[in-house]
Amino acid sequence: MEEVYALEPKDRFMESTSIWQSITYELRGTLHVDPRNMHKLSETYVAALVEKEHLHPIPPEDLYQVLKDLLYAFIGTGNPWKDKNPNRTFYQEFKKALRDDEEHQSNISLTLGN
Repeated sequence: MEEVYALEPKDRFMESTSIWQSITYELRGTLHVDPRNMHKLSETYVAALVEKEHLHPIPPEDLYQVLKDLLYAFIGTGNPWKDKNPNRTFYQEFKKALRDDEEHQSNISLTLGN
């Protein structure tokens, strides 16, 4: 049903840009990297993002900022685990992986060039 008719009011009435701003803000309060249970991170972070991206594709002009906000959510203000070593380590590793990914870097260059 969610694929045809968004159940949450924000998913029905907000623009994609606002929806992604809201998603990244909400994640800051919940993202907790627990090395003993990485499956939970996959459920709360990756699965949620895949579902939302399916309903609301990220506008190309917002891609750079959304990816930056999604990365920052691990250590951002409002995240109660922002100063914990697992969150900091995951943030650094994720940031490095994005920086080392040629496709990601070329897409960012294209996005920033527009």
